Amino acid sequence: MVGEHSIAVLVDCSGSMKGQRLQAAQAAIRELKGLSGPHTQFTLVAFAADATRKTPLTTAWLVIESQVDNLEADGATALSRGILVASTQLTHRPGLNTMVVLTEGETSVKGVTRSNAVPRGLMTEVWF
Repeated sequence: MVGEHSIAVLVDCSGSMKGQRLQAAQAAIRELKGLSGPHTQFTLVAFAADATRKTPLTTAWLVIESQVDNLEADGATALSRGILVASTQLTHRPGLNTMVVLTEGETSVKGVTRSNAVPRGLMTEVWF
């Protein structure tokens, strides 16, 4: 579909995000609703010591919002794992594909690097 847009929202849920930082990330995710079109699909990925896809790609904003309210901060920061999980949701999708990363810092877990976590040709936008 022309104009289709898929957005993977990655949120840092490591221990350093406890309190106001996680609340700010949750508020930022809610703001994305107003910036999207009616056919924009979102997926929510939470990462700490590991990464978890919280929602499938969906245009149903209530699905995203219900998961945003349940995010909790604890553990290390495996940013690259979050990017890897999100990129599997976006690879080979038609239209514009974007990653929005909400984090306060660098990864603290060794593993996949940012450069090899994002497949070639996948457009990414990272907000820190």
